[in-house]
Amino acid sequence: MAAIIAAALLFGVILLLLAYTLWQKSRATRQATGVPSGRIIYEDVDQGRPPDGPLISEKWRLVGKPDYLVESEDGLIPVEVKSANLPRNGTPYWGHVLQLAAYCLLVEEVHGERPPYGYIRYRDKTVQVPYTDALRKALLDTLFEVQMALQAEGMARSHNDAWRCAHCGMAYVCGTERLR
Repeated sequence: MAAIIAAALLFGVILLLLAYTLWQKSRATRQATGVPSGRIIYEDVDQGRPPDGPLISEKWRLVGKPDYLVESEDGLIPVEVKSANLPRNGTPYWGHVLQLAAYCLLVEEVHGERPPYGYIRYRDKTVQVPYTDALRKALLDTLFEVQMALQAEGMARSHNDAWRCAHCGMAYVCGTERLR
């Protein structure tokens, strides 16, 4: 009988050690991905299953799919993962900031709560970006400019980068201006 109790205790200790090891590995993986602590309620990354659908705002005519949406103590926090390193000056690219702001606006619209910030996860560093009134206004101004540009006739191409043209989802609009 004592041998059975000792075996059961040993088995229990082994299970506890295994659980602790898996928990530590899970924490390390989350830290490496840059996803903040909290429950992941949305993800648009390849996890071997279909991704969640997009967030849609009819009011702002905006659709987006953040890589992660994390339910934290501070509310719903969008996380955008980039494959590039953070620029050397330590400041995220403005386009990436606006993209994250768009996800914050979508969370605000779809879930009825405004995120205080979001995260951009670069390959080498995670950056917290406050979702301020000024950033929200810059995003809305940009959305307005885009909507006006879409309605305008004869918009000229805004660059001379053949790589960008080759990989652009709007290349069909450029017609003769497309760089080949």
